[in-house]
Amino acid sequence: MVFHTHVYHARKLNPNLDKLTVIGSILPDFALTSAISWDDLHKKSGIVKFSSFVQETNPEQRSLLTGIQYHNSLDFLSHIAYQGTHGYAYNSITEELVSLVSKAFALDEQRARVTSHNFIESAVEYYVLQEQRELSFIVERTIAAMDMPPLTAMLATYYKKPEKEIATHFINFFSLITKYDLAKSDSWVPFWNDLSQFLFQRESNKNFIKKAFQLSLSLTKDTYKDFLTTAVSITDTEIVDSN
Repeated sequence: MVFHTHVYHARKLNPNLDKLTVIGSILPDFALTSAISWDDLHKKSGIVKFSSFVQETNPEQRSLLTGIQYHNSLDFLSHIAYQGTHGYAYNSITEELVSLVSKAFALDEQRARVTSHNFIESAVEYYVLQEQRELSFIVERTIAAMDMPPLTAMLATYYKKPEKEIATHFINFFSLITKYDLAKSDSWVPFWNDLSQFLFQRESNKNFIKKAFQLSLSLTKDTYKDFLTTAVSITDTEIVDSN
């Protein structure tokens, strides 16, 4: 799922989130910047190792791990298994959507199918923000108020990278999250145009992005609420592979 949907889910599970839990609920997608890999905080082995490190060396940042667990449980339902089938996002994809996404980013069929699930999740994000506009302000305030140097130092130590590099990636990551008002449908084309630079390092076709997003809205409008209700009803937060 996309950033604000993760925070929505986390708040439903725990209305009294602290800043680190909010950041943790979106941190696995820091992989967008290539600062970490997609497996690092989406695969069980990577999460378990990272959690052990934080608990042993930075226990004051332990609530970050709660947010990561929330992220993991929602992504599992979106990516892997939902109501006895494939994950919600993958199960919602149509061949028409795959074709539009392929044309939007000049992708082969396999990669276009993977990216199509992100469009389904984008549509859910849009609907969530229609209902809870305050999520945008919560995320913006949290990022602005977050004491980033300790988090940057911890991640740099764990992933064996220079602090300056991690800090730069955080700036880019948080800029992507806060740059656009994703409660507005016309923000999604420029958002995806920016996102394509992270994901594919290439220009995109804005006309096909628009068509893919509009189709995703149609594909999710009657199902996204049930998905979110199911996600909130599941209290088992055992870490699993979610990618």
